[in-house]
Amino acid sequence: MMGYLGIDASKDFTVNGMKYGRNGNGWYESQADSEAKSAYEMLKANNRTYTFADERTRNQIDYISGYYLEHTTETLKAAWQKTLEETGVNPFPQGFSSTLSHLAMEQDFATGGNDDIFGDDLESNIAAAKKIMERLENPLSVVSEKNAEFVADEKTFYVALLNNLT
Repeated sequence: MMGYLGIDASKDFTVNGMKYGRNGNGWYESQADSEAKSAYEMLKANNRTYTFADERTRNQIDYISGYYLEHTTETLKAAWQKTLEETGVNPFPQGFSSTLSHLAMEQDFATGGNDDIFGDDLESNIAAAKKIMERLENPLSVVSEKNAEFVADEKTFYVALLNNLT
C-alpha cells in the first residue's frame, strides 16, 4: 500500500520530517510515538518504586501510608519510612491491589467498620506484618503473571519491615 504513495516501506522512512518504522507488532509507528510510549512505560515502572517515583506518586504513598498508620505506634511509622527508603518498594503502586488493603478490607467487613489492621502497640504491629507475610506466601487465589512481580516486591518490603521492627 505504501508503494502506491511512492514510499519504500521495506525499511524506515521519513514523511514531512517525521521518521517512521515498524514497531514490535509490525505496524508503522512514528519515532515520536515510539519514544513517547517508551517514556510512559519508564514512568510507570519508576512509579512502581519509591526511590524513582515522581512527587505526585510520593505524595500518594505518604497519604495512603498515613491512612493505614494513623493509629499505630511511632516505632512502626519510623520503621515504615525506613523500609520505604531502604527497599525502594512502593507498597501501593497504581494498578495493583496491595495485600495490606485486602486484609484491612476483610477486617473492616468482619468487624463492621474497624480496618485498623496494625493496632496501637508493637506486638500487634509485628503480628499484622506477619499476617501480611502469611497472606503473601499463601495467597487465596492464583497470582497472575502481571501481579507476580508486585507480590515479590511486597514480600521484600514486609520482610524488611519486620526486620526494622524487631
